Amino acid sequence: IQVYAKQFDFTARYAGNDNELAGSYFKNITDVNPLGLDTLDKHVGDDRIASELVMPVGEEIELVINSRDVIHSVYLPHFRVQMNAVPGMTTRFHFKPTITTAKMKEITGNDKFEYILLCNKICGVAHYNMKMPVRVVEKDEYQSFLAGTKMAYTKPEAAAPAPVAAPADSTAKPMALK
Repeated sequence: IQVYAKQFDFTARYAGNDNELAGSYFKNITDVNPLGLDTLDKHVGDDRIASELVMPVGEEIELVINSRDVIHSVYLPHFRVQMNAVPGMTTRFHFKPTITTAKMKEITGNDKFEYILLCNKICGVAHYNMKMPVRVVEKDEYQSFLAGTKMAYTKPEAAAPAPVAAPADSTAKPMALK
C-alpha cells in the first residue's frame, strides 16, 4: 500500500489484483494524474485509491511512502511505527496489524475508538489537521472495501478532433448536392 503525502493530506494507493503498484515519478503529476503514476507501467490499470488506510488483520503490510512537496511523517501511534516521507525518495516499512478496529473498540470499551495516521513533522500552517483514518478489518471486509474504491488512474477520454476553419480569404462556394 502506498501512502502519498502532500500538504495537507494523505492518499492511500492499493495494488490491484496483480498485487503490484505501478511506478510513479513527480514529473508525471498533472490534474488528471495527481500521484504522478507511470501511465505506461503494465501495473497501472488496477491500482486503486482511497482517503483512508484500510488493512486486513493478520497480513504483513508493506507501506511504500512518498511525499509530493516537503518532509512529512507517516506516524501510526497505535502500531508504534513511524517513517519519514521525503520528496524524491521512497521509504518503506513492514508491519502486521493483529487487532481489528472492531476488537479494539471492545478492548478499550470505547465505541468511538479509531486508529489514526498522523503527520508528526511541522510541515506547514495546516500541519495540525494532517491525518488519515485507519481501519483494520477482516479479509472479506478488506476485499469489499477495495471493490468500492476509485481507480488510481483512468485514461482520459480521447478528445474529438478540433473543427478545421476555412481560411479567412476563402472564396470557395459550397458544392451543390446532386
